[in-house]
Amino acid sequence: MPEPDDKLMTALAEFAAGAGHEINNPLAIISGHAQVLLEKTESPDQRRRLAAIISQTKRAYEMIADLRLFGSPPEPSYSLFNFKEFFDRLIVDHSGTDAEFPVTISVEYDENNLPKEVRADRSILRMVFDALLRNAHEAVAPKEARVRIAVSADVLNRRWHIVLNDNGPGIPPQLRSRIFLPYFSGRNAGRGLGFGLPRSWALVKRMGGELSLEDRGFVITLPLSENGSTSCHDKPQTEDRTQ
Repeated sequence: MPEPDDKLMTALAEFAAGAGHEINNPLAIISGHAQVLLEKTESPDQRRRLAAIISQTKRAYEMIADLRLFGSPPEPSYSLFNFKEFFDRLIVDHSGTDAEFPVTISVEYDENNLPKEVRADRSILRMVFDALLRNAHEAVAPKEARVRIAVSADVLNRRWHIVLNDNGPGIPPQLRSRIFLPYFSGRNAGRGLGFGLPRSWALVKRMGGELSLEDRGFVITLPLSENGSTSCHDKPQTEDRTQ
């Protein structure tokens, strides 16, 4: 599957950095004036229009932030953690009516090869899975989204594999080569608009891994170090930002 190349990533990073300065400043002025007017007016119609202005400026902020993250993902901060506990927490947070994007998740592990602990950036992995689960939720809404996650390790090739598939309608083959490109809309294929998939692709790539869409679902592949832990560059352990 074609992927965004290094030249595209560099160009987007440079564009987003410039746009973040040139666009965010006038957006701040527009949003600030709209908020002042919103506090003063009592007209329902004017309040509705001003609230729409504030909402759209916020959306523009987020678009620039997404482009910056895609073009220049954050440096991973590696730590050891129990991957089963990671997925247990994921299941809890995405279950029930209180979850923003409720999904029924089942996880299967290859017990023969998997280590008890892995070294990776836990917060980045969580961002990736949150985005993939949101994608699954939007694919089947308003029905219940059901996701199966299979975790295995290829010790010979020193890779860690995570396969995620859902009960959605799937993405047509002719669209699959573009789903990781910024602002590609897959809504006609049953997927919602958003930046979740390109952002996830960039974050996994930053950790030295790969995120792809195959017939069996989304596949995340990460390096497996000699001691059985995942690490992009075998960096020393650093404090987990999620603690």
